[in-house]
Amino acid sequence: MITEIRNKITTVGETVTGNFYYQVAPVNQAYPYCVYSFFGNELKTADTTSEFEDIYFQISCYQRTDGLVETLAGQIEAAFESADMDTTNYKCLQLRKLRRVPFPLEADDKSKRLIIEYYALMEQI
Repeated sequence: MITEIRNKITTVGETVTGNFYYQVAPVNQAYPYCVYSFFGNELKTADTTSEFEDIYFQISCYQRTDGLVETLAGQIEAAFESADMDTTNYKCLQLRKLRRVPFPLEADDKSKRLIIEYYALMEQI
């Protein structure tokens, strides 16, 4: 399941920037770029006829200035808001943005970072 949703997240993210990575970006990656990862636990129901999973993921957006990182985050949000997140084996019942958080980096760092957290409710089909 995680591989399927990871591939879907990558596909949607790459519509905004080709520099969209799972867990870690290459060293000295050019701007703009995004890195995403999963957090929290998957929840499976005791229902024997269907299986639901709660998926939590976050996308970190990196750019050179506050204004540019805000623009990049807005483009990412728009892409996910309009995306069909269904996969071969799972139907996305809900995709919800949980929050958008500016994340301060070191004072001498030349990039800006903004984190967007999402929740997806997936049903096995």
